[in-house]
Amino acid sequence: MSAISMLSEKERLLRVLSREEHDRPPVIAPGGMMSALTTDLLESHGIDGARSMLDAEVMAQAATAARDAIGIENLGVPFCLTVEAEALGADTSRGTSTVEPMCLQPALASARDVPSLKVPDPWRDRRMSQVLLAVRLLKSRFIDVPIIGNLSGPVTLATSILPCEDFLRLLLKDRTLARRIIEVARETISSFGVAMIESGADVITVSDPTASGEIIGPRIFDTYFLPEYRDIFSRFHTAGANTILHICGNVQSILPSIGGTGADAFSVDAVMGIRQLRKELGSMPVMGNTSTILLAQGTPRAIARVVRAALSEGVDIAAPSCGLGRDTPLQNVRLMCEIVKTWERSQAGRRQDEGEGRGCTR
Repeated sequence: MSAISMLSEKERLLRVLSREEHDRPPVIAPGGMMSALTTDLLESHGIDGARSMLDAEVMAQAATAARDAIGIENLGVPFCLTVEAEALGADTSRGTSTVEPMCLQPALASARDVPSLKVPDPWRDRRMSQVLLAVRLLKSRFIDVPIIGNLSGPVTLATSILPCEDFLRLLLKDRTLARRIIEVARETISSFGVAMIESGADVITVSDPTASGEIIGPRIFDTYFLPEYRDIFSRFHTAGANTILHICGNVQSILPSIGGTGADAFSVDAVMGIRQLRKELGSMPVMGNTSTILLAQGTPRAIARVVRAALSEGVDIAAPSCGLGRDTPLQNVRLMCEIVKTWERSQAGRRQDEGEGRGCTR
């Protein structure tokens, strides 16, 4: 039996992200906005949804329960995009077993308050430090499972500091203040991510739903945020981690810039076609993109068809297209994981031979 056929979950994911030979796509739900916490999962394991956002031990237990109950091949924390926003002063909700956490009010009421912004210390901030402790706990308990730290992206965090419309208006009216917000977002993300890596995270996923081309467009993306992604991912690589970038929605208009972000892999939601992404992104690994609506409401047959289609089209890392809805049946997500785990390498090889797309090995 070859070493490739005996890869651990951690080895498999890291090989994909490093563009090295591997046996099949990993199947993951990284955490953050792509959390695998559902009502069934939390209640069946006796986990309090709000405490899983605040308490390191409960957070680690929830991440472990998601892997054990669903079959995903990773451990990921935290389970939302509110940690950095709250550390900067935003009003947030903790969520419950049935309601996801969310940002209720941005950190600043107006652009006049921008000069007061300060980058939080992740080792001292209450919630950030609990996430770091959760990473250390998971690292001490698992050797062969990849630990994924999750962060908000710079666009999303900037619009958690100042309301989205106000921030976009500021880009036109006062670029100095706008760039200060972006700088604080970048430094908050970078310092928290490096601290996660120092605590034991193998991979960092940056989720930036507000960066969709439908919202900010390619000009703002390239001018203001592409340099920030490069800086952020460069720091994470220097600290020793692999990286994933997730952006929601239709990203066609910003695809030409994605390879320049410095991320190791690009994650997309269900509106994007894997085959087209493969053509646009070349050798950059693509992650996704089983519809979370389908996972919540679809039949087993429909779910199986969509998962197999993504595999056939060359997806490198199989995953839900976004965060699972709290009402998602666990058996539907288990089915996705089972299909990926039984995907044969020979099927990928036939796909390459037939010219239908890039295989899952390189």
